[in-house]
Amino acid sequence: MTSSLPPAGVLQGAPHALAQDRPSRVRWLVLIHGGQSTVPKLEAALPGSHAVAVYREGLSSGYSEVSGLAKEYPTLRKMLAEHAPGWAPGTPLVVLGYSAGGWALRYYLRDQQARGDVTAAIFLDSLYGAPGGVCDLGPYQGVVAYGKEANASGKKRLIMTYSQAHPAPGVCSQAVQKAVGAGPNVIVQGYANADHGAQQGVAGPAAVKDYVTPWLGARAPGVGAKSGTWWPWVAAAGIAGLAFWKWGVS
Repeated sequence: MTSSLPPAGVLQGAPHALAQDRPSRVRWLVLIHGGQSTVPKLEAALPGSHAVAVYREGLSSGYSEVSGLAKEYPTLRKMLAEHAPGWAPGTPLVVLGYSAGGWALRYYLRDQQARGDVTAAIFLDSLYGAPGGVCDLGPYQGVVAYGKEANASGKKRLIMTYSQAHPAPGVCSQAVQKAVGAGPNVIVQGYANADHGAQQGVAGPAAVKDYVTPWLGARAPGVGAKSGTWWPWVAAAGIAGLAFWKWGVS
C-alpha cells in the first residue's frame, strides 16, 4: 500500500513550520499522511492558501480512531488546533487523506460538525475495497453523508481518486458515489496502470487545481467540475518514470 517510512522531508507529528506565522491565509489545505514536499504543490494549486502535512507511522494503525491520529485527536477541530492553528471555523478548508490517511478522514466525516467545517474532502487512493471487488460501506457512512450534503447544498465537494495499487481499486469510491446518488459535487477519478505514490504528489495537486480552485471561485450550487488539466500532470509524471497512464474515469 504505502511505505511505513516518512515521506521525504516530512516532519513527523509536527505541524508545518510556518503554520503559526501565516494565520491570515484565507484558504487552508490539510494533507493527512503526506510529506512536506507536497505542501508547496498544493499551495500552488490553490492560490492564496496555506497547506500543512500531517504524518504518522504505522500505516492505517497510525491514523485510525483505535490507535492513531484520530484517537489522539478525537475531533477534527482538535487535530486542526494542533496542526493548523491558523484555521478558524468558517474559513475554507480542504482536507486530503492520502492512502492510510483516509482512515482519519473517514472517521472525522462521521461527525456532523466536521462535515460542516470541511469545504472539500479529497480521498487520494484511500477508499479501500477487498479482493474480489467487495466494499463494506459501514466505515464510510460519514463519507456518504458528506457526499449527500455536498450535492444537496452545492457548498461542499467530495473527490475520490484511485490507482491500481491496492485491492479492488475503485470499488469503494464507486460504491460511495452510487450510495450518494447522482450530483455535480461528488467526483471519482481513476487511473489505469497508475502509481500509488504519485497519488499524493501528482493527483493531489491536480485534483485541487481542477476540481476545487475554480469551484471555490464560483461557490454556486450546481457548478460543475472543471476538467482538462489532469492530462498534462499525468504526462509530466510519465516523463519522470510513471509511464502508461490513461484515463479511467468512472
